[in-house]
Amino acid sequence: MVRSSGVSVEVHAVSRAELEAQFATAIRGADLSPLPERLRDIGDVELAGITRRLARRQHECGCNAGAWAMCIAAVIATVSGVLHGASSVAGAVALAAVGVGFVLVSTIVIKFVAIAVGRRRWRHDRDAVVASLAEPEGVDHVVVR
Repeated sequence: MVRSSGVSVEVHAVSRAELEAQFATAIRGADLSPLPERLRDIGDVELAGITRRLARRQHECGCNAGAWAMCIAAVIATVSGVLHGASSVAGAVALAAVGVGFVLVSTIVIKFVAIAVGRRRWRHDRDAVVASLAEPEGVDHVVVR
């Protein structure tokens, strides 16, 4: 399956021209260009797999990291609030506000870090794929993890 504009489609349902267009979108901004004959040598399934991996990294949203950060921050804020305690209602409200602020700020920071790491990984993978396809034949298969 290949994702095209957020919609999953079967590999064999997508034409070769569409696969190559999706690949071109996934590698946009690269310094090198793949050789057309090297791109033609890649099978449809392999090209779809490479494109899918690059597109997934290119559009990293940080949701998973943000969810984990929110859960961990909520536990930390709750435990810290219980251990610290409050002497009045106003103190309890202030403590709750600080806890909510801690959860929100930590979640946002972790989410942005995850997005930055995802973009860096995409650039690295994109450059590795394009560099291997920009060289003449005789180069091993591209492995993107």
